[in-house]
Amino acid sequence: MKYRVLAIRSANSMFGAAQAYCKDDGVELHFDTKELADQYADHLDSVTTSKNVSYEVQEYDNDNRG
Repeated sequence: MKYRVLAIRSANSMFGAAQAYCKDDGVELHFDTKELADQYADHLDSVTTSKNVSYEVQEYDNDNRG
């Protein structure tokens, strides 16, 4: 199993609700352990100034990214 971090924008945002997996230079980020993904999500939560954005770790099967 691998892990991804999902960025979630609430409906309270002036831009409306949305969600997307975190990327770096257009490439989706993948983590080998839940601990690394949790650390990344916690870091993003700590530097995000909007209360309308949160980050969630999701597990996925490397062979099937759905």
